[in-house]
Amino acid sequence: MEIKNSSGLIIARYPGTTLVGADLRQFNLTAADFRGLDLREVNLEHGHCREADFSGANLSGACLVYVQCHNAKFVGANLDRADLERGRFNGADFTGANWKNARLFQAKFAGATFPDGQKMEIE
Repeated sequence: MEIKNSSGLIIARYPGTTLVGADLRQFNLTAADFRGLDLREVNLEHGHCREADFSGANLSGACLVYVQCHNAKFVGANLDRADLERGRFNGADFTGANWKNARLFQAKFAGATFPDGQKMEIE
């Protein structure tokens, strides 16, 4: 499966026809376009997803431990039961996202917009 950025350029390839349960640990997915994709149980641990767009994506049960998602978009995304432990989401937009039951232990959100539209102050 090809992973593209918003300009349509291929930035990574993953074997298989789906990203459900995919092991994308340590992948550089900067500016990746994941809008509306089914990413249930995907493993993005230690991945670089700066400025990636996950808007409307289903990330339920996903592993985003130690991920770098600065200025990423999660608008309307489903993060139910996702593990965001120690991830960095500075400047990310979670407007309208569902992160019910998500694990947020020591995740960083400086300047991020939360699901309710409130913006976190820069730390």
